[in-house]
Amino acid sequence: MYDQDKIIASRIMKVHASAETACIDSRPTEEEIG
Repeated sequence: MYDQDKIIASRIMKVHASAETACIDSRPTEEEIG
């Protein structure tokens, strides 16, 4: 049960990470704006 939750959590984190990367790639970050 716990292992399954771990797998689901890591999968969600991967999706979030890739989505965040896409957002960062498509628009400038606050640091770049200055």
